Amino acid sequence: MRKRTIARVLAVALGAALALGALAGCQSPATGATDQQQANRTYMTKVNQAVEELNYKPNELAQNLFHNKSGFIGIVVTNLSHPFMTSLVKHVENNLYTNGYKCMLCEVGDNPNRIEEFVEMLQRNVMDGIICCADIPSSISLAEIHRPIVMVDRYVTEGIPCIHSDHKRGGELAAQALLSAGCKSVVYFVSSATERGYSMDRYRRFAEVCKQHKCKVTAIGGGSKIPNFQSGPTIWKKYISHFDGIDGLFTADVTAAVCMKMLQKKGIKIPKKLKVVGYDGLDFTRFLTPELTTVCQNVPEIAKRSVDTIIRMIDGKKIEEMEQIVDVTFRKGEST
Repeated sequence: MRKRTIARVLAVALGAALALGALAGCQSPATGATDQQQANRTYMTKVNQAVEELNYKPNELAQNLFHNKSGFIGIVVTNLSHPFMTSLVKHVENNLYTNGYKCMLCEVGDNPNRIEEFVEMLQRNVMDGIICCADIPSSISLAEIHRPIVMVDRYVTEGIPCIHSDHKRGGELAAQALLSAGCKSVVYFVSSATERGYSMDRYRRFAEVCKQHKCKVTAIGGGSKIPNFQSGPTIWKKYISHFDGIDGLFTADVTAAVCMKMLQKKGIKIPKKLKVVGYDGLDFTRFLTPELTTVCQNVPEIAKRSVDTIIRMIDGKKIEEMEQIVDVTFRKGEST
């Protein structure tokens, strides 16, 4: 059916083109238009009538390939069940759509080889670029790919743009909040994934500021398993002993929410007995009891800069800032 439709449109176009040739060299006495102008109008009228009559839809993929573009940009994230990643994907996709692009989504999960598959698709021109918020396996050398790639919150190598929050400032804000609340001994959770990204800067700076004010700091974790919505109740016993004599906690919003729930079950009152500061500024933290004090990442701005940068790379424009740092803000809740 589609072949017959295309054939009909081509037949109309060919007939109009032949008519255009036959009219060459003539002039309309009624309108004064040249033969070429009149023939062009006749040609386009006939083609448009055929397209409308047959409800013909052009092959967008074929058009993009003709211009050496697929019209797709890949988004790679670690875990879509995490609210931060969900929010990031939402804002990236909205920005891509506004700029005429569609997205292809890859959730890495526990299988880093999925990134390799995405990179291979990029090399085969299935996608025009990749925005990546996940760790890159050592088997992949992005510098040798020579295709548009933007990293979010991950440092890879020189020549690959990266957009991330001002995590050092975020660590300072969190430390100042707990110190102002009178904390003398604090803990923070850190995962193996956090240790590999720019996010670790917030914990380093947090610890520095606390120690400058004679506040004891203890790091918890270092592995891939820290309390979250799925694993919290199961692995909580591993960490509860770390809270003996502790009066302050700093960690990501999701982990903070789980810790608050578990601590409250143990009879520890927040913020009377323990002060808690989160990180990310996720919407759900407004509805916790007590409302979580948190450092907020500007996800819409991170998404916008990521999309703007990848499109500039696709268009062959120079990237002036290979590292772009987005401001964070502090939101006072009831947990400090």
